[in-house]
Amino acid sequence: MRVSFDLDEVLFVDPNTFETEAPLPFPLNRIFTERLRKGTIQLINDLKADGFEVWVYTSSFRSERYIRTLEQKEGKSE
Repeated sequence: MRVSFDLDEVLFVDPNTFETEAPLPFPLNRIFTERLRKGTIQLINDLKADGFEVWVYTSSFRSERYIRTLEQKEGKSE
């Protein structure tokens, strides 16, 4: 089964409005400025461990490479 998430305002959120994961260390926090909603990493890892296929989509102009690299740096596996 496939589960999909929108990146903008679902996974990436404003840290002034929602609890977020800790920022990445310098200098990665200068490249990847968006903040993930708290619990996102654990949720995606749990879904994958349970056999779900996780898709992330966005209407923004972020490249697939940018999103995959962020995913790796945040501790999620492909």
